Amino acid sequence: MRRSLILLLAAALVFAACGGSDGTGDAQATTSPASDDNETEATTASASDETDPTTATPTTGDAGGETDAPAPDASVGTLTVAGETYLFADTGFPGLQCMPSAFGVAFLSGLQFVDENGEGLDGSLAVNIPFKGEEETAGILPAVTGNVGDLEWIADPEHADLNSIPQGSSQVDSYEINGNTITGAATFYEENSSFGGSDLIVEQGTFEVTCADG
Repeated sequence: MRRSLILLLAAALVFAACGGSDGTGDAQATTSPASDDNETEATTASASDETDPTTATPTTGDAGGETDAPAPDASVGTLTVAGETYLFADTGFPGLQCMPSAFGVAFLSGLQFVDENGEGLDGSLAVNIPFKGEEETAGILPAVTGNVGDLEWIADPEHADLNSIPQGSSQVDSYEINGNTITGAATFYEENSSFGGSDLIVEQGTFEVTCADG
């Protein structure tokens, strides 16, 4: 009888020992490292997002999304009208200059017509644009004139009025000034077409000028 009790107690101890190895203690031992691993992975992913340049959001400068491009070594410009684009540059031609902030109220420029190699040709581009809000102080109306060879493209309402050109046939329609650069759209008339009873030639066009520093 006593031997039977000893055997039963031994069996109970073995069972208890087995039950302890399968119980809560082991469950904690197997789940805790998994939790640590998850935290480690999350930390690694967060650090990667902060340092990986492929996940960075590109910036464009100021809140308006515009940036001032560096000024070129020499002032340059283009005029596109009637399907042609003409190039202009500061070649040192007497009387021509480029001032993006003349007297703080206007963008004034005069550039020489050039070929694709920058060699001077017969012609010029004149841009006289008051800063927005400074029209009265500047005392000028927006005007763009491009002389290219035998053609004279004029977007200047005062000049047009003096020559009895129909209203709306010669004017700067829109423009933006960004640092040393001005871009815009205009309605041009070709001055030679207004002489001798010829049909007046009126074309939509665009212009751009960037003044060099200094």
